Amino acid sequence: MSLQDTINAGVAQAFSAAASLDNSVACTLIRVTNSEYDPDTMRPYNTTENDAFTGILVRYKRKEIDGKSIKHEDQKLLIQASELTLPPELEDEVQIAGVRWDIKDVKTPNSAILHLPN
Repeated sequence: MSLQDTINAGVAQAFSAAASLDNSVACTLIRVTNSEYDPDTMRPYNTTENDAFTGILVRYKRKEIDGKSIKHEDQKLLIQASELTLPPELEDEVQIAGVRWDIKDVKTPNSAILHLPN
């Protein structure tokens, strides 16, 4: 087993254990892509892709909050990257319990951390 396989297995095990916690949430990554213009309507065709996954919603620690880019009411969403078919991008949105959140930052080693401003 390679080091990468060992790391991936450890991340999967940690997310599996965390899934039983209260802060585990069903999420949908939403990506809307504009393409060619329709000559009849003069509007772009929009393509929407959705990717369902389970994430762990947590608050930022006090030392992470700077009051500007990260505020007290902001949250971060931890995601097991191998669970996604679409890698998250800043232009995407995440839907949790019917509410759409903007993504302000993405960090992706083996898990993605999405900064979700309130």
